[in-house]
Amino acid sequence: MMFGKKAKEQDGKNTEKKKFHLPRPDMAKFRASFRTRTFRVGGYSVAAAAIVLAIAIMVNLFVNALPSSWTQLDTTASGIFSISSQTEQIVGGLEQDVTIYWVVQSGSEDTYLENLLGRYESLSDHISVVKKDPDVYPTFVTQYGMDGATNNDLIVECGDRYTTVSASDLYEYDYSSYYTTGT
Repeated sequence: MMFGKKAKEQDGKNTEKKKFHLPRPDMAKFRASFRTRTFRVGGYSVAAAAIVLAIAIMVNLFVNALPSSWTQLDTTASGIFSISSQTEQIVGGLEQDVTIYWVVQSGSEDTYLENLLGRYESLSDHISVVKKDPDVYPTFVTQYGMDGATNNDLIVECGDRYTTVSASDLYEYDYSSYYTTGT
């Protein structure tokens, strides 16, 4: 085996230069491949999958647009997450707009409270729920006389009147059952 300048000279004398050519595609065969039974069946399968996916997306969008009172059922034995008929009558009879300010840090939302507020909001067009993050709006709660607001506190405002509801007042705690049953 030779290396260097002599090897190049010898390779040039003894070998022919080979050119690499790509074969030209046969357009008739290419077009015919789209007319085969396999392509048609595969095409029908892709089309059917796309239609099913589009229907699933449309159903999902429709269900998400429904009010929470229709989509979230209270399955507890005592119905603790249900809105009473008396509350529904009061909310249905509202004539003025009521704004419920939910004072909560982003990511610290109470899911039960969020569902409850969503149900109230879906009961009447006069009720709107607005989240107010105390980190983003630090002076918001002070205008309602709440200096030490905690997560999930509520401010209910109607016209020029308002009331505040502490998060600890939203739940009833039974400590006696904790000592007897441990739950």
